[in-house]
Amino acid sequence: MPEGKIHHEHDVGYKYIFSHKYTFLELLRSFVKKDWVNLIKAEDLILIDKSYILEDFSEEESDIVYKVNLDGNDIVFYILLEFQSRVDYRMPMRLLFYIVEVWREILKNTSRRDQRRKD
Repeated sequence: MPEGKIHHEHDVGYKYIFSHKYTFLELLRSFVKKDWVNLIKAEDLILIDKSYILEDFSEEESDIVYKVNLDGNDIVFYILLEFQSRVDYRMPMRLLFYIVEVWREILKNTSRRDQRRKD
C-alpha cells in the first residue's frame, strides 16, 4: 500500500473521530487554555458540512469546521488534519488559502447590510 494512501486513511479516521462534538470539545479544551472555552457546550456546536480543502490537496488531507455562537458572536473553528512524512514548506501558504476560503463562505452568507457594519 503506498505511503500516501496510509496517511489519507489516518486523516479520514481522525476526521471521523473529531466529527463527534464531545471529542472535538475535549481537543479544544486541551489546547486552548482560556476561560471562554469552558463556556462552550457540545450541544451548541454546529458541525458545518463543508470542506475547504483545495482540489490540489484533496488526496492529502481532511478538514473539519465547527461553528458556535458565544455571547452573540459566531466563532468558527477550522481543523486541518494531515499526517506528513516530511516537511511541507508550502504549509503556511496552504493554511492561508484555507482560511481565506472560510472567510469567503462567511462573507457570502452575510447580508450586505451586515457586511458594511463597523462595530
